[in-house]
Amino acid sequence: QFLVLQLAVVALVLVIVGVLSFQQATRSFEDDRGARLRSAAEYLANVAVVRDRIGSTDAARELAPAVDRAVALSGADVASVVDARGDVVASTRPALVGTAAELGDSRVLEGRGWTGAVTTGRARVLTGHAPVLDDQGTFAGAVLVEQTYPSAWQRASNAAPDLALFLGVGAGLGILGSWAVSRIVRRRTRGLGTRDFARLADHREALLHSIREGVLGLDPVGRVSMVNDAALELLGLDGPPLGRRVDDLGLEPHLAELLVDPADASDLVVVTGQRVLVLNRRRAATRDEGVGSVVTMRDRTELVAVQQQLGSNLSITDALRAQTHEFANQLHTISGLLELDEPDEAGVLLEIAPDCEVPPLPPGLSADTTTILGNLVDNAIDACRGRTHARVRLDARADDAALVIEVEDSGDGVPRDLREAVFVRGFSTKPEVLGGRGIGLALVRLLCERRGGSVTIDETRPSLFRVVLPWESS
Repeated sequence: QFLVLQLAVVALVLVIVGVLSFQQATRSFEDDRGARLRSAAEYLANVAVVRDRIGSTDAARELAPAVDRAVALSGADVASVVDARGDVVASTRPALVGTAAELGDSRVLEGRGWTGAVTTGRARVLTGHAPVLDDQGTFAGAVLVEQTYPSAWQRASNAAPDLALFLGVGAGLGILGSWAVSRIVRRRTRGLGTRDFARLADHREALLHSIREGVLGLDPVGRVSMVNDAALELLGLDGPPLGRRVDDLGLEPHLAELLVDPADASDLVVVTGQRVLVLNRRRAATRDEGVGSVVTMRDRTELVAVQQQLGSNLSITDALRAQTHEFANQLHTISGLLELDEPDEAGVLLEIAPDCEVPPLPPGLSADTTTILGNLVDNAIDACRGRTHARVRLDARADDAALVIEVEDSGDGVPRDLREAVFVRGFSTKPEVLGGRGIGLALVRLLCERRGGSVTIDETRPSLFRVVLPWESS
């Protein structure tokens, strides 16, 4: 295929070179022959017999030897002498004598020499004109020396050597270049041919769109090079973003930053919109040269749904243990301490409001409530741990429209400028631990928003977290 392409290119080059050579042959003829024709005309115009006998009634006979000599010396086809009116008085072609000369754009009758092309009744000719001046310097006539343009075939024949040279060099270089390019391409493509590439691309597309995990490929500058349907759904993208930069996709800033980070990473948990995603990122390289990265993503919210289904069949203690295992929650430990009448070991007094009363909840809402309570109580214990008279107060109440949960601790509370930041995944004022921080409150907000509820911090009591979950009492 490369060879065929190269031969086509060579053929195109041949046509172009042929046209240029044809034009060059024409220009060379006009330049070289035009100069010789004008020189011959000027020579004949300065011959004494021409100057003296141009006005003679027998000029055709008297000037014949001179015009014949001019043709012989210049190699022209025709040489003619015209009088001051432009009528031919002598010519190597006797039939022209007595006729008006065809001068074209020449101004030789004004006493000016000229070289150019003239179309006569016979053909297109290249002609050189020179004025004839008498002994007093008065314009007496002119000399015309003409040569017919060579035919197209003659000009092509003259250009044939150049064409053959260009064709030979072009064909040789083309074949050599095709061979070299073919070897380079096959070496860089690991010996795969075009059909192999087509099959490989088809297999990749089938694999990409058959897996449930989201897959996103990025080039070295952060443009999307591949994406599957699952990734479009998980990232909330409306259409294929191929060729666009991640920064231009409208994703949340912390998610976009994780996607374009060049370092390898595993099991990154990120909360975006109504989803909790787990990302794995790997750098792609060829011959130790980076070619981008591949990010796979799983939907964590599916695991939450499974946990909610389990919660309908487990006790509150089991549900708390299942939810808190992922987030290092300590609520089950505190519950055990309280059941064993050993609150001092926890170091925190847990108070439940006297009017705290919650009716039986639907299984799904019960599981979400357990998760929310576990994370809020865990944060409250950490906030007041180590303080004198550390205390955590819990209140919950429900009516026909909503379930309200309040958790308050005796700590300093959340500063006003951090009341939004604490709900962002990864933000935490606690020391870093294995498995990471900053997940609990982000999960609380996610669960609340999924049920159309909210979680807020009281304006006047900064250590009081209030959760409102809509529900319909049966």
